[in-house]
Amino acid sequence: MNIADDSYHIEEIEVDPSWIRDLGDDYREYRKKWDMASHLHLFDFPLFLEVETSYACNYRCPQCPRQAINHTKKNGFLSNDLLDKLFDEVKRYRLPSITFSHGGEPLMRKDIPELIIKARNAGVLDRMFHTNGSLLSKELSVRLIDAGLTKINFSLDAASAGVYAKVRSSGDYDRVLQNINDFLEARKQAGKSYPRVRVSFIVSELNKHEREDFYNQWKDLVNVISFQKCYDFTVTAKETLAGHETKKSYKCSQLWQLLTITYEGDMLVCEHDYNHEYVLGNLRTHSIHECWHSDTMKRFRDLHASGRWHDIPLCRNCVNSVQPG
Repeated sequence: MNIADDSYHIEEIEVDPSWIRDLGDDYREYRKKWDMASHLHLFDFPLFLEVETSYACNYRCPQCPRQAINHTKKNGFLSNDLLDKLFDEVKRYRLPSITFSHGGEPLMRKDIPELIIKARNAGVLDRMFHTNGSLLSKELSVRLIDAGLTKINFSLDAASAGVYAKVRSSGDYDRVLQNINDFLEARKQAGKSYPRVRVSFIVSELNKHEREDFYNQWKDLVNVISFQKCYDFTVTAKETLAGHETKKSYKCSQLWQLLTITYEGDMLVCEHDYNHEYVLGNLRTHSIHECWHSDTMKRFRDLHASGRWHDIPLCRNCVNSVQPG
């Protein structure tokens, strides 16, 4: 993640960069392209796909967009047929990076290691997912590492069991910590510098007093520690902008970097389009390539490049496009 990029409200602190030593020149070339895209250079195919392999989740976290849009009872998985179609195109266009998570918990699926292998066989260099860590096991950790996972991001948001119970409802804090430590041990036993391990902390009124403790707890154990502001996804665009100043020079680099694919196969302009207002097409009927070059994507890019991002209702409501007044 390029934390200097205004399109991402995530502070990432890399406390151990050793994970990158075993990734080759192709990976470094991909990261150069990512930086180019952050400056609005358009490549023929996305550099990154955010694929919602699962929209099921075993947690009910208050800060999750699923809660805000009342989707907690909506569950499903991206079908194997659509995944096969996706991987065929990914291989053809040499996609460099993919995540198998978006709106749900990816480990609700039992075949994540197999999907990582398929991505690796399709030539994807960077293979990752976000997880709450509760469904991990020693055996699964070994399978994920052997499959070729390059990054795993654990969403924790707490440095104690008491706070975890508030921000990660129904979760077992001690079990998750053990699962992460087991994963780190499995990586050590495999003799690998990666997968890169990141732990994340969404800062809210419930946990902000534990931020420093969280950092100290993990700084000698993982590769990256991230902090992110907690947003209320229920507010309207008018409420979002109230008391804030819009970023006049704001340009969302994600429009040049990535596409999001839902568990139903819909391709979205934006990863923050939780209500699926701007659907470019579906894997059943459209290719990723044609959606990437669609008139809608071109319009979004043109408006952002010209500083008129606020002409788009979705962008006016985006947490990334305003700053404190």
